Amino acid sequence: MSSIQFTGLASGIDTKSIIDALMQLERRPLERLQGRIQVNEARSAAWGEINTKLLALKNSLSELTQTATFSGRTATSSDQSIVTATATPDALTGAYHLNVISLATATRVQSTNSLGQPVDPAAVLNSASAGFVLTPISGTFTINNVAITIDASVDTLNDVINRINASVPNVTASYNNETDRLVLSSNDQGNLKLGSGSDTSNFLTATRLLAAPVAGAGPYTKASTASLGMVKTDVALDNARLKTALTSTTSGVFKINGVSISYDTTKDTLNDVLGRINNSAAKVTASYDPLADKVILQAKDTGSINISLEDTSGNLLEALGVLNATQEPGANARFTIAEVNGGADLYSTANQVTGVIPGVTLNLLNTGTATVEIKADTETPFNKIKDFVSKYNEAVNLIATSLSKEGKLSGDISLFSLQQALRSKAITQVTGGEENFNALSKVGLNINTSGNLTINETKLNSVIASNPQQLSSLFNQSSEGVAVRLTSEIDKQINEGNGLIPLHQRTYENEIKTLNKSIEDLERRLEIHQRYMEQQFAVMEKMLAQFNATSNWLNNQITALTK
Repeated sequence: MSSIQFTGLASGIDTKSIIDALMQLERRPLERLQGRIQVNEARSAAWGEINTKLLALKNSLSELTQTATFSGRTATSSDQSIVTATATPDALTGAYHLNVISLATATRVQSTNSLGQPVDPAAVLNSASAGFVLTPISGTFTINNVAITIDASVDTLNDVINRINASVPNVTASYNNETDRLVLSSNDQGNLKLGSGSDTSNFLTATRLLAAPVAGAGPYTKASTASLGMVKTDVALDNARLKTALTSTTSGVFKINGVSISYDTTKDTLNDVLGRINNSAAKVTASYDPLADKVILQAKDTGSINISLEDTSGNLLEALGVLNATQEPGANARFTIAEVNGGADLYSTANQVTGVIPGVTLNLLNTGTATVEIKADTETPFNKIKDFVSKYNEAVNLIATSLSKEGKLSGDISLFSLQQALRSKAITQVTGGEENFNALSKVGLNINTSGNLTINETKLNSVIASNPQQLSSLFNQSSEGVAVRLTSEIDKQINEGNGLIPLHQRTYENEIKTLNKSIEDLERRLEIHQRYMEQQFAVMEKMLAQFNATSNWLNNQITALTK
């Protein structure tokens, strides 16, 4: 903490202000050093911005050094709901007329029967032993405007059936143990009206009756739309209420298409097992149908190959009803192409078809007819060249601004040389190139008075369409192509090891370090000088105070003698 100074007490002079003024003069060299640091920082930052623009230009040029940029193909379909297509540069241009007769499908297998144990009609409705997928709750429900009250903690399904039969005229309720469904029947279709806005129990929903359609022609029936007691997919397999007895094991294993999948019936749920199948290399998709209460396995690859299934340890696949179930084999895609194989039928195990039309991949999506047309890709080279022109102009404009009178690198000979080199590499003719295509100006790219490239789109598009190979050579020919030599020039500038820009920036950094050291040394000397002046002025004040004291004493003595 700085001390409080009271200066000039003896002399009446504000010595602090005098010292501050003198030190301000002494600090002027320090301000000049700080100004030089700011200049160096600004110049280094300016080179950094130029480096960024050149790197963007180099990335754009890299696209123009690729032959594929100028030899691409596009594939268009007259009906993308039937077929889409992609083409490589090897594809021959032309039109191909397709008729997709049938798509490839995948082999599928599902549980032979519902998986879960049926409900226990003699168990209390909301008990675990009753086995309802959706647990009934107490309250009332309505059949033919007759309200029926249940207590889910006391009543059984048999109790409710008896109550319906006793309370609702002309309606008979029964439970089918084989199908695990509740059935309502009546000789009058109008007697099967279910539900009311005042219902407080979910019984009709829990028994899957509420949305059931009327069946039959007399007697009429409404039956549960699905089993009442289904397998529980979110509890450990040992407690999942599987209809087929499950071998309890902590080290169960089954194989699908030769891929082993392990499980623990004491911990894993059916959801866990299905997820494990889907994340494996077995190439099948496993799912559970909550209405049919069945597991479904479907091959990821289309075609007629069966899904291989094996219980290695334990009997989970058997318990899920898929081990010995009849599989629905997939089918191959069938289609014709008028220009291929004399228009005769073609087949593919997948809906993505390759090798039929050289260089073309067909994606069959639906049955029907469509035409696929293969053309030269003129859009890609135009856009790549347009991007090059944009990046080139951004770079040269930044360089011009930096070199201007107000620019941060005004008069920098290295930057001026870079400006000239970029222009020269861009406009100089390509040695060995075909005369009509050996310079940018001959394909529609010209340098204006500001040093910017401009595009004559009509001329450039004409060259792209008629002479893509010559245009490609203009940019990527050996060491002479415009893109090749511009890239080489940029590398000389931005290379981290010996590039001119990093060298400039390191020079500025070193000078800044030197200047900061000079500032530290000068500040230290100034601090010592300020303390010295403060001490000298303090001595002066002390001496003046002593002189004043002596003067006052003498005055007092003289006054005493004259009285």
